[in-house]
Order: sequence, then C-alpha cells, then structure tokens
Amino acid sequence: MGIFSQEVRREFIARPDTAKGQILFKWPDTNIRKLTQLTVEQDELAVFFRDGRVQGTIQPGRVTLDSSEIPFLGILVDAASGGNLFRTELYFVSTREFPNLPFGGAIDNVVDPQTNFGVGLRVF
Repeated sequence: MGIFSQEVRREFIARPDTAKGQILFKWPDTNIRKLTQLTVEQDELAVFFRDGRVQGTIQPGRVTLDSSEIPFLGILVDAASGGNLFRTELYFVSTREFPNLPFGGAIDNVVDPQTNFGVGLRVF
C-alpha cells in the first residue's frame, strides 16, 4: 500500500461566480463530505436545512465542516456513511441590498369579514 491510501479527500464549497447576483443559491448536492472547506463571502450567509427546518447558519469566512468544531453539524451526520457525510440542503443567502431588483405584486383577493367587500392584497 502506498502513501496515497491514507490521503484525506477534501472538497471545497462556495457560491459559484455565476450565482453572485442571486439573492439565494442552493448548493446542488445534499451529501456534503466531512472536512469540506466552506467559503462564505462577506455579503452572504450559509444556511443548513434538514427536513424543512433551519439547523444552523455559518457567518462569512472560511471554515472546515466538522461536527467537533460546529456543533449543529452533528444533527446532520449520515449514519449510513460511517459519519463521513452530512446530509443537508445548503443555501447561500445574500445579505446585501439589491436596489434594482423589482419585487412585489398582488398576492390574492380576500373578503373583509366586517364589510363583505373584496380587498386586493399586495406586497412591496
């Protein structure tokens, strides 16, 4: 056996340059290897979801994904992989302003229970 049989495989995760202008970017893989290097830019947060719930967030910077360093990652460990994978949905959420991005519009029409008039709801 050679030296390389003991090699630790690492991955690197960061929001791709093509997605920098998006408010939200979902990392395409739900299986993230233990000891992966995660890079979170200054104007974003990394948010980890499992079963539709936020399990934790990581602030800007570069971190190694290890449950001994980041406690909430222990919830995400996949036992079937021998503890070598985190099973999670990872989103990068921008925290900067998007002044030229149009947002808002009609939600629905509802009936006011007191007057029985239709009311149009809008969000801006």
